[in-house]
Amino acid sequence: MRHTLFKNLENAFWSFVSLDHYQDQHLHAYSSSVTAVPGFNLLYLHHGATLEAFEKALAWYQEKGQDTLIVCEKDDASALIAAQKERLHLVEEAPTTAMILDLQTWKPLTNRAQNYLIEEVQAPLDDWSNPLSTAFSDGESELSELDLEVTKQHQAAHEMALTKGAPIHHFVMKVAGIPVCNLSLTLTEDGARFDDIGTDIPQQGKGYATTLIQHALLFAKEQGATIAVLESSNEGLSIYQKLGFETLFEYEAFVWEHQS
Repeated sequence: MRHTLFKNLENAFWSFVSLDHYQDQHLHAYSSSVTAVPGFNLLYLHHGATLEAFEKALAWYQEKGQDTLIVCEKDDASALIAAQKERLHLVEEAPTTAMILDLQTWKPLTNRAQNYLIEEVQAPLDDWSNPLSTAFSDGESELSELDLEVTKQHQAAHEMALTKGAPIHHFVMKVAGIPVCNLSLTLTEDGARFDDIGTDIPQQGKGYATTLIQHALLFAKEQGATIAVLESSNEGLSIYQKLGFETLFEYEAFVWEHQS
């Protein structure tokens, strides 16, 4: 049941922010308007996916001239990938963790952030996207032209989704009038999903992300959501665990490049 809720929310979010969507019984593929990197063309392989269905999805990307980021649980789907890794020249990417929170039993932490303002913003999403560029960078150097272009394209994808009535809420935290932290919250009948959580590098470690997430969790609960989910990198796990999120399962990821 919890797996199904997670996958439903996952599909809802990526369908909203993508240009095109292809699905089979055990996979979902998304074609993004973010062209600067392949990581937004997501191909999710689920339990029970077959090699035939997988290759049809890759052919769909090949027809579009797009690379894709293949994401699968550590089960028979990842075994399928492992068997094809060398043949398809797949490049392994960092793993992520699917996490879930029961909002009915959740207890907020004491906020340690001070002197901030949290706003829900509408298009144009400039304030929301400003801290997000940090999340797309390596965190060890100044923002590159690629980081900024990815952010610009991802912002445009979200603005496109809003014009279509997508139930995505965009929150930003400001300190002294400057955006320092952001997130997006998708609300459906299945619950709430968090994405695009980013804090400007100089402002990290001050409790801003925790405070903003808790604000959005309370908002989601007020709207009737009973569960919240997100997909975390290894670096973000400790923050979400402190908030009460629990591991649901682990994802593996691989980049596939189309043939020119």
